[in-house]
Amino acid sequence: MDISFVIPVYNEHELVVTAVESLLQQCYQGGTIEIVVVNDGSTDGTREALDSLLAANDSNKSAKHTLRIFHLEENKGRAHARYFGAKQATHHAIVLFDSRLFAKPDFLNSLVADFPIVMVGNVEQQKPSWIGTTLELLRRQTFSVYYKASASSEPYYHITAENFDSSPKGTTCLFFTDKNTFLHASDKMDIDDKHVSEDIRLLRILVEDGKSIVKNRNSTVYYAQRTSIGENFIHLYERGPRFVEYYHEHHPLYRCLMYVGLLLAAAFLLTALIHPGSLFFIITLLSLVLVIVLIADRVSTSPLERVQVTCMLPLIVIAFGLGVCKGLAIHWRKQAG
Repeated sequence: MDISFVIPVYNEHELVVTAVESLLQQCYQGGTIEIVVVNDGSTDGTREALDSLLAANDSNKSAKHTLRIFHLEENKGRAHARYFGAKQATHHAIVLFDSRLFAKPDFLNSLVADFPIVMVGNVEQQKPSWIGTTLELLRRQTFSVYYKASASSEPYYHITAENFDSSPKGTTCLFFTDKNTFLHASDKMDIDDKHVSEDIRLLRILVEDGKSIVKNRNSTVYYAQRTSIGENFIHLYERGPRFVEYYHEHHPLYRCLMYVGLLLAAAFLLTALIHPGSLFFIITLLSLVLVIVLIADRVSTSPLERVQVTCMLPLIVIAFGLGVCKGLAIHWRKQAG
């Protein structure tokens, strides 16, 4: 089976080079590999880095795989860039591949299975960080049912409409035997809206159309976690509107929690500004500290992890919470107009 990798990238010139180079080294036994990279209007030198990589691959007579680069003049968002890349792909089978990933040479052989849609089973941090570890621990707690089941020897886990909400999922690395399945599902959402939760919404459309998404636990990719506080803050903030875009519509419980959290945050900030020494403010502050400590104790498995979660959780809550506020504002503006 011939396969095209589709990699959208925006302002990640060093990481995308690492991602592409790892794919150029794939020892795939089942056919030929094409790598399609879509530069989504980057302004940081990504264009030059990709052009250099393309020139080097074209001049390499022993190159095993084809590399194609497309430059979009304007940033359209990941959903649009992926769609564009899939349209340009030569082969019917495609792999959506994140620009922050790294794969070992035998990766593709382990990923491809006899299913129409296959999701990579393991995404590991290349260089573990405190905030990356905290997010992974929270993820494992949220989807504890899946992770308990993953201890079994069964290599394949099927994500369906019935277990969709209780299963960890994403489009970091996703294989389609027929790219038209991806294109038809993408046609059902607004890929030009940068605030659309394109990963969860895409997967939801697929399972609602009766497609089974299989997590292949035999496959592993490595993710370059953001390391600086600023990078992680911006990333979490940008995830907030996408979270609202999907979960406000599909989850009454999450929708309720959004508004309750918004009201509590507003009351806390108002009290902090007007009566910072009031009993209400002190009790609320101590309660927040207690909740953070309890969450850290719940999700952690070692003293070091408890320290990491306790330190990083406030940053995560603030950044993501501000993003949720932005998402709610976008939602209300759409409703009004």
